[in-house]
Amino acid sequence: MVQITEDGTLRLVKEIKKKDINLSEVFYSKVREYADKIDRIQREMQRRGEKPTESKRYIRLQHRLSEYVKNEVRRIINRVIELYKPQRLILEDLRGFLQRVINNFPKTVKRVLIRFGFGELKRKLKEVSEEYGIEVIFVNPAYSSQACSNCGYVDKENRKTRSEFECKLCNKQLHADVNASRNLLSRAKWSLHLHRMEKALTKQVEVFLKNLYRNNLLSERFRCLWSKALGLIEKNSYFQSVPKPEVWINAHKRDICPC
Repeated sequence: MVQITEDGTLRLVKEIKKKDINLSEVFYSKVREYADKIDRIQREMQRRGEKPTESKRYIRLQHRLSEYVKNEVRRIINRVIELYKPQRLILEDLRGFLQRVINNFPKTVKRVLIRFGFGELKRKLKEVSEEYGIEVIFVNPAYSSQACSNCGYVDKENRKTRSEFECKLCNKQLHADVNASRNLLSRAKWSLHLHRMEKALTKQVEVFLKNLYRNNLLSERFRCLWSKALGLIEKNSYFQSVPKPEVWINAHKRDICPC
């Protein structure tokens, strides 16, 4: 979660009380519970040659699911506003949410999540924006889980597991969600909003190379990692389509840290 402080500085909210604003395990397990029940009724009705909408239990479960999703969306956003009083909310492009979350459920449940969950999320964000003057910014999340928030190096191998992140270049280790959130914060500063995935990757690579060769010299920050960076980037397909600075080709041994 990202907010803007009174002095106008963007910062990452690192600590979140899971019991208060968690929208993961409990939410998904509850939706999955409804999904399984709805799916069983649908299959049973189809075997009998009847439409699921003819079942009162089917309709009741659909209604309960839609109400649960709407209430959870509003509860989470209200709790975030209450706890952190942010002036700015930076979120992933919601189309990514659709692909990663909603597509994991059956079509009948997917329709409910799109109509009520996705719709309620947009309505609630618009509501808090108008009521509290909170700026809502959507940024492109592409490759944010693979890019290092410390040095900027992006690599498929950086994401070890769903929750573990370790940069292949600088060896930075942190929770994958925290790392991705920091990248979203950076992208808000870059004004990298709803662009295509290719543009997000290109921008990520360009920023990393710019940091690596700031002022056409090896950055002191990366001098000790020069040989390692050279080996990684030459094998990394993400960097092949992006023009490299001239100093990359004409690097001298004197630029390499003797350690």
